[in-house]
Amino acid sequence: MAEPSELLVTEVEEQLDDTIRCRRCEHGITAGRFAIEVDGDHEHTFRNPAGWSFRLGCFADAPGAAVSGQATYAHTWFAGYAWRFAHCEACGTHLGWWFVGGDAFAGLILSRLM
Repeated sequence: MAEPSELLVTEVEEQLDDTIRCRRCEHGITAGRFAIEVDGDHEHTFRNPAGWSFRLGCFADAPGAAVSGQATYAHTWFAGYAWRFAHCEACGTHLGWWFVGGDAFAGLILSRLM
């Protein structure tokens, strides 16, 4: 049986691990500590020109999300920001978009994360 101090250390370690993972493969994508507000909110719901709706969370960093595609301002959801695709670097699942303007952030599809 574990000593009480060992149990406390394990509990603290679990609380510090705020990793947010790809729902498909469980690869670490970002962390709760990287959550930010953009245009006054962390979460946003948008519809693309094809009619698909997405609920995004904004993150200052997403080390586990690879970037692809040419940056474009076409149909951007955040004025002044160009976007590129964000994918899980482990399994390739489309997780959202990287936005680049005065600064950069990831807008990640919350239903594709855990």
